[in-house]
Amino acid sequence: FSDNSADSAGGAIYCDTGSSLAITNSLFADNWADYVGGAIVFDEAAATLTDCVFRSNSTTERAGRSGGAIRAYSSTLKFTGCTFEDNHARTHGGAINADDCQLDFTNCLFANCSAPAGGAMHGYRNNITLANSRFVGNFAPFVSGAYRSMGGGLASSASTITLIDSLFVGNYALQYGGALFPGASDLTIENCTFAQNRAPVGNTLCIYPILYGDSPSWIHIENTIIWDGPNSIAIEDESTLLVAFSDIPGTVPGYGNIDADPCFIDPGRWVDSRDPNIVVDPNHMYAAWVNGDYHLKSQAGRYDPNTQTWVQDDVTSPCIDAGDPNSPLGPEPFPNGGRRNMGAYGGTTETSKSYFGKPPCETIVAGDINGDCIVNSIDYSLMAAHWLGRPVCPDLPARPSPPDHAEDVPLTQLLTWTPSCDATSYRIYFGTTSPARYQGRQEMVLFDPGTLEYNTTYYWHIEEVAPEGTITGPTWTFQTPFRRDPASNPDPYDGQTGVSVYPGLTWTPGIGAESHDVYFGETNPPTYAGNQTSTTYRPREPRRESGLEYSTTYYWRIDEVNPYGTTTGSVWIFRTGAPPDPATDPNPPNEANDVGASAVLSWTADANATSQKVYFSASNPPEFQGSQTETTFTPTALTPATTYYWRIDQVNSFGTTTGEVWTFTTGTTPPGQATNPEPPNDVNNLDPPIALSWSPGSDALSHDVYFGTTSPGEFKGNQAETTFNPGALSPGTAYYWRIDEVGYFGTTTGQVWTFTTGPLPAPPTNPDPADGAIDVGQTPSLSWTGGAGADSYDIYFGTMWDYKNRGNQTEATFDPGTLLPGTQYYWRIAEINIWGTTYGPEWTFTTAADD
Repeated sequence: FSDNSADSAGGAIYCDTGSSLAITNSLFADNWADYVGGAIVFDEAAATLTDCVFRSNSTTERAGRSGGAIRAYSSTLKFTGCTFEDNHARTHGGAINADDCQLDFTNCLFANCSAPAGGAMHGYRNNITLANSRFVGNFAPFVSGAYRSMGGGLASSASTITLIDSLFVGNYALQYGGALFPGASDLTIENCTFAQNRAPVGNTLCIYPILYGDSPSWIHIENTIIWDGPNSIAIEDESTLLVAFSDIPGTVPGYGNIDADPCFIDPGRWVDSRDPNIVVDPNHMYAAWVNGDYHLKSQAGRYDPNTQTWVQDDVTSPCIDAGDPNSPLGPEPFPNGGRRNMGAYGGTTETSKSYFGKPPCETIVAGDINGDCIVNSIDYSLMAAHWLGRPVCPDLPARPSPPDHAEDVPLTQLLTWTPSCDATSYRIYFGTTSPARYQGRQEMVLFDPGTLEYNTTYYWHIEEVAPEGTITGPTWTFQTPFRRDPASNPDPYDGQTGVSVYPGLTWTPGIGAESHDVYFGETNPPTYAGNQTSTTYRPREPRRESGLEYSTTYYWRIDEVNPYGTTTGSVWIFRTGAPPDPATDPNPPNEANDVGASAVLSWTADANATSQKVYFSASNPPEFQGSQTETTFTPTALTPATTYYWRIDQVNSFGTTTGEVWTFTTGTTPPGQATNPEPPNDVNNLDPPIALSWSPGSDALSHDVYFGTTSPGEFKGNQAETTFNPGALSPGTAYYWRIDEVGYFGTTTGQVWTFTTGPLPAPPTNPDPADGAIDVGQTPSLSWTGGAGADSYDIYFGTMWDYKNRGNQTEATFDPGTLLPGTQYYWRIAEINIWGTTYGPEWTFTTAADD
């Protein structure tokens, strides 16, 4: 149904008293009515709508009123899988306005709809249920007069409203209630998510008594995420608010609530439609809503609707496993923590998984109900709520874990057993002697003995307490493993270089080691060198004539020995150092001429050098100037036309390497003047981009750049390049610049050059129709006189409801098409050239009314 219209009501369909209508898989687009129900009116009717789309329907004409897509009176309507987008009404309910109706919505979407009261939906004395639905980017504008801006998503009075598993994001109102305005109503919200909704009074919801009388509302919110900032809920009367097990800013009445970042995957945002990288307020002229992903982050896994796969994040939302413990889990995927998540996806197949501080279980552990990979009291408490019957059980405690006489049992072993049928509690006996020591009484069939000791035999048994008396179980025993740790913490550390040729090798012995087999040599595996009790080994004694070889790789290993055996260690490696190689790459180069008076000496040091000895003078051999770690040296002011000598000796702990004597001779002549400016001197009306360049003077090493709006320009810095980017320039402005050439023996001042940039375009004039004209025909052609310097024009045209940019063009005329009679229109011309935009005045005219 498209492009249908009605003078009064129901642009496409009017469903009258007693009618029953079923609509499936249908599209209603661009329908409109002068008064109510741009697409459909239901009047004392019943209807079921499934998989239908309502797009760009409206009641926004001069006499238009409510229900941009649907207006309903005393009807029973059921919507499943329906989409309402870009529907608009002049007063109430951009998509739907209903009175005295039963409305049920399942898996529906309301997006980008607008009306002053209820951007997407408005109602009075309704019973409304919304499940698994989304309200996204709807808007309640302000209209002067009787209609205030309220309920960017939904506004309803004297109604019963239930919201379940639904998402309200990016809705806004210019006055009250960015998402909801429930006046004098009973509102129940369960497992919903509210985010990025905005209004001056109540980003999420607002109750304002002067609009719907003094009757208070009752509001119950549970298992819900409200992430709309501190101005989320505004209640201006005696209404009752109860919030439980929800993530909500600040302190509110209720229990189980938190105030924490819910860690959404990718929250939506309002952006400038001309540049989506710019985030703007929702009331910006060019604001456009970009939808996001409001699933909760989880290190255990969360659903990605784009790839339809499960991915893991680096953080976990605090809203996971934070809902009401008595709420049913529903189809939440495993591991689910045995507790419903907050938010719109809690209790669904797309809810994020529970994380217990470790990777998710690769396989399901028997008895692990909440999915934390262990079976404990939490699982038993969860199981108790769904107990189905008594298990098969023995007469005595049986089937111990670890099994009786088990060996090499882990040090973190938990003890479990199968109890008898009549046991109500258990006395635990555990210890390193038999009979074991009493540890206490408990009701769980699991006992944590704490961290056990290596190489120890443990004994334990269970006394079961039953109504008939005490049942003593058999004594069980198990053995922990013997600890044989390898040697560790080698010095020199594994892979170390630059080791002394007289090293002392040390290590940390493994626990239980009584002696150490030492292996050492230049080959791998190293050669056995002997057994010793000391944890230090010297491969060569310093008193010998030579220690280890310079620049040689050595391998060594320590095997730990005790009566129970030998633990083989890792092979470690180190490399000895050597005196450094000579310094290289002198700068100035050896025997260089015409070196500047402010020359800085530099060189490349050997990687093994730890310091440098610097020699420098005008005589040979050069004089010692000192030791340093830097590889540069700045001599005092040099004399022109003089020969200098210098040398760098490299030093480390292995010795000193004498360097070569280098020489250079200083010069005498300052640099030439810069020439060939670009842009040329005195040029006018330059267009961007503008970059400065010049030809360098002879012997210039660098350039001092001056640039600005006054002569000779401000100093901008010294640089080696012969180009300079002045950045963004102003139109119609004179600029001055100068280049001073810098050389070894002075600076040469350059000529001052100048240029002027082009101007902005002049504003448009001579509008036709003239500003304020009346009785203009319905097919006018707009024209104007373009301002000087304009290259093109942006055309802004429309009524107060649809005034917007109509495009860019080079002609000074515009055809708006056939206009409505008796309607005031607004238009403006923006003059554009390469320097920017000049906005003209806003002009108006009114078309002639029909006879």
